[in-house]
Amino acid sequence: MKERLEGGEQAETTHFLPFPFAYLLKLNSATYKATTSYSAGGVGRNIAEDLHKLDNHVTFISAFGSDQNGSFLRNTLPENAITASLISDTMATATCAIILDKSGDCKLHIGDMRIHQEITPELIYENAHLIEKTPLVCIDANLSCETIDAILLLACKYNKPVFYEPTDVFIADKPFQLNPKQYHQIKFMTPNMNELRKIAQTLKPSLSSSSLPLSSSTHESALKIDEIANLCGELRDVVENIVVTVGCDGIFMQRFRDAESGFFNSNLKYIDDDHGKGKLQLRHYPSMTIEKDVKSSSGAGDAFCAGFITAMLCGKSEAICVSVGFEAALTALRSVHAVPKEFFNKSHACWKTSAKFNIVRSE
Repeated sequence: MKERLEGGEQAETTHFLPFPFAYLLKLNSATYKATTSYSAGGVGRNIAEDLHKLDNHVTFISAFGSDQNGSFLRNTLPENAITASLISDTMATATCAIILDKSGDCKLHIGDMRIHQEITPELIYENAHLIEKTPLVCIDANLSCETIDAILLLACKYNKPVFYEPTDVFIADKPFQLNPKQYHQIKFMTPNMNELRKIAQTLKPSLSSSSLPLSSSTHESALKIDEIANLCGELRDVVENIVVTVGCDGIFMQRFRDAESGFFNSNLKYIDDDHGKGKLQLRHYPSMTIEKDVKSSSGAGDAFCAGFITAMLCGKSEAICVSVGFEAALTALRSVHAVPKEFFNKSHACWKTSAKFNIVRSE
């Protein structure tokens, strides 16, 4: 099986601050001591490398510069995984600076992502045969609306489910500015709270911005369960499987099937949810215990997606998919890089142990 990913990549410089980020609120041009590391990043690229290290076959469609950063990023994936990607002679490879506080919590991204505009609809159509053959198409929000539209059109044509990672609150609603026929091909999405609010506000303009405040808390320490339930409920007829990530508080899962049901059959065909037939449930999966040796949170969400997708394509139940996703995220949290050097194999206990959940709402 091969997953197709269309999305962003970037060379990342990560600065670890030995003190709370609150000290920097004045941004007064002073020099602050930090420990710096250099690594590969980008949501789409991270998920692609995570999937590869979890023993999946991946094709990654993106754009790299013909520079040192581009060469470095291309070497993080097998050569046959990037044959469909573009190498630009005119644009620099995307770069990003990340600020982490002493707890490893990601506080700020500053990036140059202009090369992502080179991932055009034409590049997608040239590789339509790859989408035709894949069981699952994954996209992030770094792509232009026009490119996302082209991907969704092809996914509709070949009846391929799309897994959408919203990436950032400012661009999370891109696919949902398109024709509903296209965005209904998105069968999975993994927003955090702020991204969920943004998407809901775009699709349901009656939800005023004043009623959807952006949270300043990365981990959503005070869970707004009622808000999550209401927003997911508003989107029940838009995306069949909504996974809301809430940091150290775990994830919320909304779908029309129970937690013991899978997502794909043995022929790698997506199992459509029975809208109006199955019982719509919102389930809260509290996260696993996080050890004190957290190095960085910057790649944990991408690793969760990769673990979840890996188990999903193996025909596992929702609860097992979440279990594998959580273990992948924990592995990433222990790494100073967004993608760990290695993960775990299918003999790990997470492949046999269903994640525990609480039912928040059942209709």
